[in-house]
Amino acid sequence: MAKIPPTKREMMMNKTLFAPYFDVTVDAIWNDPLAPNGKPNPKYSQAAISHSVDGVYLAFLTADPNNNAAWGAYSSMPISWAKPFCDALIEANIKVIVSFGGAANYDVSARQTVDQLIATYQEVIDILGASQLDFDFENDLYDADKTFTALSTTVKNNPDITLSLTLPVMPYGLVEKGLALVQKSVNAGLKMKVNGMAMDYGQGTDKNMGQAAADVATSLKGQLKTYYPTLTDAELYDLVQVTPMIGLNDDRSMFNFNDINTLSNFAKTNGVNLISMWSLTRDRVGVGEFASASNSGNPEQTKDFEYTERFTNALK
Repeated sequence: MAKIPPTKREMMMNKTLFAPYFDVTVDAIWNDPLAPNGKPNPKYSQAAISHSVDGVYLAFLTADPNNNAAWGAYSSMPISWAKPFCDALIEANIKVIVSFGGAANYDVSARQTVDQLIATYQEVIDILGASQLDFDFENDLYDADKTFTALSTTVKNNPDITLSLTLPVMPYGLVEKGLALVQKSVNAGLKMKVNGMAMDYGQGTDKNMGQAAADVATSLKGQLKTYYPTLTDAELYDLVQVTPMIGLNDDRSMFNFNDINTLSNFAKTNGVNLISMWSLTRDRVGVGEFASASNSGNPEQTKDFEYTERFTNALK
């Protein structure tokens, strides 16, 4: 497979990238006769392209009832189900990032052998053109030891692949379980980006969500120094990624438009590797009492993909 060229932002040292998550099975297309098993909605790839994002995290590949990797654990949605979406991104020179795990369902690592995992990760790279593999480990339905053992082979076979660990955080950083996962990855000889889920703190912060997300980045940088003591601050921030939940969070806090500027200014100043957001499918107009999978819940939002537009502008 041809190597995907770096984006313009990647060619600038420590230029902060923007790559939103896309909840692949939400708002899917079911009435296309050429796709009898449905397909990801192309309006989200079109939005990513029109707003010139650097990448998209496709979420989530999990284990289906037959223990194969499938989107949302649906057997009718195998790895290749998302290929048209990924092809459109690659054509526009946007990075395809595939995320395993998530809050629900078993990760494939809990159901496959190491050899099977190696084959699964290679399929994702070969079929979807993924240049980054992300591991959202938040629900205990995964086997990190098998994952990292398999990834050691994946990296040898694909030396240009980027790896990331997406983990729950508080503004003060990773909790014990997350720190243990980072330690395991280091012990396995892997150098993974660490993506903090800057969301749903409960009573854990009295700050606005933008400043709390910036604090997450600072805290992660400090924690990673323990594992990479020879790296400079700039090199450590290049391992840090931050993903806020846009709009209304599950704990009723609100990541609003001002928070975009707070986080983006911090990220640019310090060379944070990447800012993401949860998610493209939520970046739509709509309000409600509770967080929704299909709108932001922010009454400020007057048009679809406004968070995406504002993030890409703020990070220029």
